[in-house]
Amino acid sequence: MQSSGTAAFRCQTCGRELPVNLDRYPRAGGTFPCPSCRAPLTLPPIEEFLASLPVQAPEPPAAAPPAPVPPSGPSAAGSVPVPRPPSTPGMAVPRQGEPGSSTSAPEKAPAAAPPPKPPQTYRVYLQVGGTENMTRMEIWQAIRRGELGEATEVAPLGSDDWKPMTAYPELARLLDQQARSVVAKAVPMNAGVPAPMGRRFVAKLIDMLLLGIVFLPVQASIDKKLAREMESIQAEARKMEGATAPPSAGAGAPSYQPSYEPSGPRRPPGSYPMTQEEANRRQADAQWQRAQQMQREQQAREQQQEAERQKARSERTTQQLGERLLTVFGQVLWQATIMSLLSQFLFVVLPLALTGASVGKLAMGLRVRTPEGKDIGFGRALGRTAAEILSGCLLYIGYLMALFDDERRTLHDRIAGTRVEPK
Repeated sequence: MQSSGTAAFRCQTCGRELPVNLDRYPRAGGTFPCPSCRAPLTLPPIEEFLASLPVQAPEPPAAAPPAPVPPSGPSAAGSVPVPRPPSTPGMAVPRQGEPGSSTSAPEKAPAAAPPPKPPQTYRVYLQVGGTENMTRMEIWQAIRRGELGEATEVAPLGSDDWKPMTAYPELARLLDQQARSVVAKAVPMNAGVPAPMGRRFVAKLIDMLLLGIVFLPVQASIDKKLAREMESIQAEARKMEGATAPPSAGAGAPSYQPSYEPSGPRRPPGSYPMTQEEANRRQADAQWQRAQQMQREQQAREQQQEAERQKARSERTTQQLGERLLTVFGQVLWQATIMSLLSQFLFVVLPLALTGASVGKLAMGLRVRTPEGKDIGFGRALGRTAAEILSGCLLYIGYLMALFDDERRTLHDRIAGTRVEPK
């Protein structure tokens, strides 16, 4: 099969034949602008293109020039003698003029006739009706566009022998190439090739930066609301502390003062007879001391009860403030969680389901596929994103697993049954 040199390729739009250098032909084919009409020109893979080229019959070998005939007769005198073939033992060499001798070169067997070339142009019966003369390249392009199939009847140019395309080996080979091309397109050329870790790391940084930029206004709103609620809680706590302040230490002190204070040293009792006035004063002093003692005991009990009430009020206030603070934190956390999940859904799950890659992976030329090389779909995209949260929560061990895996698959890739590959 032809693998080097130049071949002609016909443009599907303007019909111009363009020379194609087979040494620089792209192995997987591709789409390029036509140099004549600038229309998209679709080149098939190299195997399909070579199979669609006309088969050239080998040229018969050139006949060897006839051996020179030595001259004979009198005019041959002085001519160069013809060398004889070497004789072998037991074999007589025939001499010139004897029976068995020959003066001419041995005749060669006729060369075998070359196989008939397949026709280059066919009459094709179109599905819409009518016939059209098409070359094999045009038939190949029509097969790729889906205009011709196995049931299409064709006949060589100048003949009315209409047969299906499968009856002609050269056209059946084109149909087989197209069938294999359709199967090959379902699986990308680089299926199973792991993506480089450097490009994956940069793609992840781009995704995180994008999510951070999107989440900045939400975070500012949450911080503002949290600061406002904290100021309200602190003001309410100060108000409660001022309303439950304990009474001063001098409150409730007795107003009774002793009516008698001896100016000199007291005499021991029984040293002299006590007058009635002294007895009254002593009795009044004893009553005052008892009342003072009772008042101190009452004040101590009241202070203890007030301390217990203050402690209960403080505990109740702390509990109320804690519950309110937890409520505020719960609202803020719930709002942040909803916004985070929404941003993950919009900027990670949907791009993965629709294009097979997030924004960062699209920028780095990566794609998430199944082990069979197919698109992952919405379900796998959602499961992979959910499992990615688990990989991050485990101290990013799920991401580090890709460094020790031959297929460079992380924990969330293994859970979702996916792998990251180049486009």
